[in-house]
Amino acid sequence: MANEIMVYTDGGARGNGKEDCVSAWAYTLSYGEHYKENKGAMYGATNNQMEMTAIIEALKAIKNKTIPIKLHSDSAYCITGITSWIHNWKKKGWINSKKEPVENKELWIEMDKLVRECTSIEFVKVKGHADVQGNIRVDALVNLAMDELIAEGR
Repeated sequence: MANEIMVYTDGGARGNGKEDCVSAWAYTLSYGEHYKENKGAMYGATNNQMEMTAIIEALKAIKNKTIPIKLHSDSAYCITGITSWIHNWKKKGWINSKKEPVENKELWIEMDKLVRECTSIEFVKVKGHADVQGNIRVDALVNLAMDELIAEGR
């Protein structure tokens, strides 16, 4: 559909789960002839946190949230979380199905707020490292952001 904002997001962490892992997020936005991309990196965040941050930063960057949005991510965690799991988490006071506090609660709350600001948003699960140009680009941006952070040193 030509009159929708196409969004691709990705996040990653080299050494996921380790305290000093290198983590990054990236997104691309396209609408007609307009195009924007952005990325960021830090130490110590998990892969899931970076996948969520990419979606949050992309949604923050969209000025006109009345235009339909098609958001592509290779994160089943993010897509299932925001379209399915979140409803029960909110009903149960942010407790998951294992009767434990939901991980990354603050990021889920922020993502949920931004999603609810959108008139129309569709989440599309893409296969990671497949031949999807938008996904290839955000993956490259994530790796570039990590490389730049490492090159800067701490």
